[in-house]
Parts: sequence; structure tokens; C-alpha cells
Amino acid sequence: MDNQDNIVSKKKYICNFGDCNSEFTRNYSLTVHMRIHTGKPFVCSFNGCNATFAESGGLATHKRIHTGEKPFACNFNGCNAKFSQSSARNTHMRIHTGEKPFACTFKDCNANFSESGGLDRHMRTHTGAKPFVCDFKDCSSTFAQSGGLDRHMRTHTDARPFVCDFKDCNSTFAQKAHLNAHYRTHTGEKPFKCTFDECGSAFARSHHLKGHVQSMHSVEGVKRQKKQENRVRTLLQEWDFVVDEEIQINVARKDCVPDTDRQFARVDFMVVSCTSCILFVECDEEQHFWYEVSCECSRMADIVTALRIAGCEKAIHFLRYSPNGAFEIDGVRHSRVARTVREEHLKSRIQEISDGPEPEQLLTIEYLFYDADEDDMPLVLMDDDYPAVLAASVVPSPAPETL
Repeated sequence: MDNQDNIVSKKKYICNFGDCNSEFTRNYSLTVHMRIHTGKPFVCSFNGCNATFAESGGLATHKRIHTGEKPFACNFNGCNAKFSQSSARNTHMRIHTGEKPFACTFKDCNANFSESGGLDRHMRTHTGAKPFVCDFKDCSSTFAQSGGLDRHMRTHTDARPFVCDFKDCNSTFAQKAHLNAHYRTHTGEKPFKCTFDECGSAFARSHHLKGHVQSMHSVEGVKRQKKQENRVRTLLQEWDFVVDEEIQINVARKDCVPDTDRQFARVDFMVVSCTSCILFVECDEEQHFWYEVSCECSRMADIVTALRIAGCEKAIHFLRYSPNGAFEIDGVRHSRVARTVREEHLKSRIQEISDGPEPEQLLTIEYLFYDADEDDMPLVLMDDDYPAVLAASVVPSPAPETL
């Protein structure tokens, strides 16, 4: 039996292209592999796309980006999210079941993942492997993930292959994920719903839901938020800014906020030493992905309304700082920005606002180290729930020049 098994498992189909010599057990696998050398024969015919694929199934799946077809539906009670690929639907189902079948085998780790790709990426944190290499002239950057290489390559080519086909839109994107998220600005879809009792939060992006669950419904998440906030508190003291902490603003007046269930709105820090305006500093761990935008915007609007009704005429500036260092600028991921760089940038902005003239704009909202477009405007503005009256007060916030 052992000899028979060896005969069956022997790889007898060999690639003879150049110095490749890859081996396969099936002729079909060799045929698909050869397209790495000869080119991908299946071409997207949608206007302006021309994406190519090694297999017809890949092309069929890709075309759903253009058609919007999502034939694979989640049948979990009350969900009904839809997907263009069955694998995406199957992975999504694990949000409901909590299943994480892919386990790390490194000693004393025991991390578990809902998809094999998550495990593969995690394993590289142990091994340090970066197998994906940029072959652009004089670059040779390396990446732990193929997606990182794909996004990096577009910094050389400026390619934006993903096109929105909604009527009169035609927005283009460097990343498929940005196109998918953009589609939801047209549809208003929020397919990722929190299943915790009496929560009801829903999100347009799966990682927003994941962050929400980890941060709002776990003891570890609450502790982590407090740790980040304490870090900012220590820094403000070291930088000699005079601040009030955990400000509670009364928003319950009948002539202020119609929702009588809301009594107070909390702000992390107010920089008292700033005389040019009322400067609030908020510590937004993970860009507040786990909060619904509508809730966060309502809180800011309540604070502004309460202060105005109380007779405050000074300009108000919300400086929203994400302390985690992972963010995107026009699709380029900056995931290892040194903490010292981020904190020095925060200090610089507080100092510039404090030392600057009194603003002409009565309300300013600024996001530091949030995902942003090429004009340094935060992508949170793409959310349909972001009120236009507040969006008009959001200003671009360029990243430090060291990035």
C-alpha cells in the first residue's frame, strides 16, 4: 500500500519554462501554472477595465464588481447579507457562529482565525517572512502579504483599476475594497450587524463590526481604550498643556437636545491653555471604527449646540486623534508608523492651534491618523450617516512629512 501511495502522489507534470521546473500531480494544474509565464487569457470586456485572469472562474467572479451581482446570501436569522463569492459568504457566516477553525501551531500562541488567510498572515508574525517582492526598478520593497504588494505597485503605476458603474459616478479606486465600500455610499447598505443583545449597531465594513465587538463588548477592549486614553493624558501633562479631563457637558436642557434620555456628553480632554478657541482632544482608538458614525456625530453636534445655547461664542475645534498608527492615505497603508512620530505630530497640532490666531470658522473637526483620500480628507466622510452640516466643518489633516 505504501508503494502504491507513493506512485499515486508522485508529481509527474513538470513545467519546462526556462529554469522553473515546478511539478504538479495534475495536467490541469500545470496548464494554469503555465499562464504565469505566458499570460492570463481571460480578459474583462467591461469598458475601461481589461483585467486579466488565469481561469474563467476568476473572470466570472470579477465581472460581479461591474454588474453588482451578489448571488450568495447569508441565511442567518435577520441578516440576509449578500456576497459576490461563496467563499466570502462562508467566511461571513463565522461572524454569527463565532467559529475560528484555523489555529496557530506555534508554541504558547494558540491564536485562532475564521479564515485560512488570516492564519497565513499571522504565521508571518512569527517567522518574519516577507515573500512578496516588488520588482520595480530600484525598489525591491518586500511584503508579508500579496495584497500589500499589489497596493504598493500602484504607487509606481498610479493605476486605479476599480471603477464605479453607478449612473453618473465613474469614481475609480486603487483597491477593490475601497470600491466595495464606495458602492455602499450609493446603496446605504450596512450588512455587518452586531448580534449582541440590545445593541443593534450595523456597519458598512466587516472590520468595523469586528472592532466594535472587540472594543465595546469585551473587558479587554474597554481596558485597551482606557490605556490609550491614559497615555494621551500623560503626554499632555509632559508637554505642559493645561487640560481638563473627561469633561461632562450638560446637553439635557429642553431647548438644547430633544432626546431627554441623553443627559450628558463626554469629552476626553479640553485644552484649557488654548486661548484661540475651545480645543477638545479626543482619543479615538482604531479610528472609532466600532462606533456608528451617526452616534459620534450626534455627540459632537449636541456639545456644540449646548455650548452655543449657554452663550459661548468662541470657535470650537475637535481634534480627533487615532493612537494606533495603522491608517491609509489614498490606498497606501501605513501600518508601522513609529509612536514617537504620531505623538510629536499630535503635540505639534495642539501647539499650532493654541498659538494660532482666533479661527474664522466657528466649528472645525480634524482627524489625525485616520484613513484619508489623496486630498488628506478622512474617508469617514464617505459614510452616508455623516451629516452634511458637520462634514462642511471637517478640514484636511496632512500626515507628518516623515511618512
